[in-house]
Amino acid sequence: VIPTDDEIRETIAKERAAVMDMRVAMGMTPEPDTTTMSAQECLKETLTLLRFLRAREFSIPDAVAMYKKQLAWRQENQIDTILDTPDPREAMFQCLCGHRNHGYSYEGHPVYYERTGLVKVSELLKNCTDEDIIRRHIRHMEYAMRRCMYSSKIHGRNVEKIIMIHDLAHLKFAVETAGVKIFTKTVTIDQQMYPERMHRVYIINAPLSFRGAWAVVKPFIDPKSAKKIKILGSDFQASLLKEIPLSQLPEMYGGNCRCEYSNGDHCVPWIRKFPPEDPDAVPEAWPTI
Repeated sequence: VIPTDDEIRETIAKERAAVMDMRVAMGMTPEPDTTTMSAQECLKETLTLLRFLRAREFSIPDAVAMYKKQLAWRQENQIDTILDTPDPREAMFQCLCGHRNHGYSYEGHPVYYERTGLVKVSELLKNCTDEDIIRRHIRHMEYAMRRCMYSSKIHGRNVEKIIMIHDLAHLKFAVETAGVKIFTKTVTIDQQMYPERMHRVYIINAPLSFRGAWAVVKPFIDPKSAKKIKILGSDFQASLLKEIPLSQLPEMYGGNCRCEYSNGDHCVPWIRKFPPEDPDAVPEAWPTI
């Protein structure tokens, strides 16, 4: 149902009032200080508070508690500077976890692809810890936020949500327990520290064996977030094309895009042996945007 103009104005007024109430509850002025902050910084702060309010159904105390917990977490783990230095395990993740930040949806949402079905968590854990994998996920989320900012500038409107596509093709029959545990931890981080950032998660080429793993993980996911996760079999193309332009969707997933990289990769890389026999064959690190 498309809201009327009056309904839209009413929603905006209610959300603006809620943000002001949240600011006051945290000891801040009702409005951002335009003398010390740029217009862009004021808008970013307002939209951030609004996301936490939406995540907590506009309960001011709950939103404030969630927001303060996130601020403390970011400071304790130095999240604001996490992308200032290269990931020391970049080559390992590029080889053992085929993935790519690739293109945008019709609405400007950045899209991330991963050949999750080919990832062997046991192999990853021979070269790093589960905390390293979680740290890598946080890096990805921070990078995705930069892509949202870039998309916002290009489209001239606010873009703050992302799309993730996990390809489970070639997933072995038994889902790795370690992988399920790590996935659950990353979902918890996304819900608590990056609320209202997920537009949609598509899990494609999902075999029947995945249903059991999903039954274990789903109870840990907020119902609101769970609704954004779509589990599809091999007939996923139509669903993806409703969100992503043909020109932006990789050819391997039914689109027309066939990016070419210096190591021979197209769009979403395959996995490779690590350490690599040929360093030049390692998939390229994430581009600037």
